[in-house]
Amino acid sequence: GKQRKDGKRREDLGVYNPDFGQWTFYAATRGADGVVRFYQGRRDGQLYCVADDLSDIAFDTGMPFCIGQDGRGVAEYAFVGDVDEFAIWTRTLAHDEVRRVFNAGLAGKGLQE
Repeated sequence: GKQRKDGKRREDLGVYNPDFGQWTFYAATRGADGVVRFYQGRRDGQLYCVADDLSDIAFDTGMPFCIGQDGRGVAEYAFVGDVDEFAIWTRTLAHDEVRRVFNAGLAGKGLQE
């Protein structure tokens, strides 16, 4: 992993390669240890992950939850695309659970299947 300026470790488990105009999977998790993992999955079956210790960052910004904007509604560019499924879990998913959700989406199966 790479060292951040504050001495904490950052782990890159793949390099994001956006495939614009194609089906793409995104997931984010934050564990009790403060580690945030952001996943991006591609149609070719690749699932990338970046993990970083963000325990010292407050996630309560006071702004409303918003997809495609910054919560203020004044960003120059809004999200352009379709959202097929959206889910929020009440617990952190393990890596293998995120992989299963990704594989189901890749196969065209919904979260309930």
